[in-house]
Amino acid sequence: MTQPDAYVWDWHTLSWQAYGAFTAMVVWSLWMARRHLKLVWRKALGHDVVDDGTEMVSYRTALILLTAALGYEFVFLWRLGMDVHVAAIYLFGTWVIFLGITRLAVQAGLHYLTSPMQAQALAVAVIGTGFAPQNAVALALTYGCFGDVESIFMPSAAHAAKLNELCGQRRGLAVAMAIAVVTSFVATIWLILHLCYEYGAGNFTSWFFQPGAGAGGIAFDMAARQIRDPWPVDTGKLSYFGVGAVAYMVLCLAQHRFHWWPLHPAGLTVATTWMVRRTALSVFIAWALKTIILRIGGVALYRQLRPFFIGLIVGFFLGVGISYAVDVTWFFGKGHGILHS
Repeated sequence: MTQPDAYVWDWHTLSWQAYGAFTAMVVWSLWMARRHLKLVWRKALGHDVVDDGTEMVSYRTALILLTAALGYEFVFLWRLGMDVHVAAIYLFGTWVIFLGITRLAVQAGLHYLTSPMQAQALAVAVIGTGFAPQNAVALALTYGCFGDVESIFMPSAAHAAKLNELCGQRRGLAVAMAIAVVTSFVATIWLILHLCYEYGAGNFTSWFFQPGAGAGGIAFDMAARQIRDPWPVDTGKLSYFGVGAVAYMVLCLAQHRFHWWPLHPAGLTVATTWMVRRTALSVFIAWALKTIILRIGGVALYRQLRPFFIGLIVGFFLGVGISYAVDVTWFFGKGHGILHS
């Protein structure tokens, strides 16, 4: 029997299986890239074995920034109250999710997705909740920066880097992206604080700000439960995690070995998320249209029709932009919801 967990969204058993597949996908990706990563490592250490002149930043700079970021995150979590081993497992879980979402966005084209569960759940399942109380509180506090993971920077950076290959100004792109990130962070933080103090955060419709029943209430109710009624290592959840990882590896090997294999392993990683359930019909229609087009006209017809389908995507965003302008102009404060809002 698995313990209740506020850090898992939907069905716990299936979500843990999906997260196991998520982790296996990331590990498999790193394994497939091992030769390139080895060259990157050697170049960063000063061995001139590969040219990084066309990259957004040099490999040495990337390694330094990555080390500094991980070091800062680890020290922050430690000072927040986490024990060293809890912080390490939590960071591992977060980076699996960041890399996994980026891989799915780039490879499968899924731009509207989240992870099957949150990294806090992994730390709690692996260690149990018999740890010092400050660990439970610290994990609850991390819900503010790693909770409902829907929009992260990594997929956007990957797409921007790919698009910029055409103009060959990758170092300039890195500077532009850095300026954009800093500007957006400052503007967003200022705007949220301004709106919270001006109108009261409890008046917002987002579940993040709902008093007691919102994200903060859920996380800290969970922390209180863990402190009041601790439980040991959750072997049930970890078993489901292992089943998902093994299933992904089997599907992945089948896809690589048999050209006729129809099932893509990526589906196992996100099939349980509520976002996929909302977009499943659209994905099915896109798959059906692509299959019909390839059967009728082959690759030539597929390439001819690509501008039309790209136009559908552009038209969707254009429509959202126009409706936003209309709401701001004539219906300020009474706008219309977009997607699931």
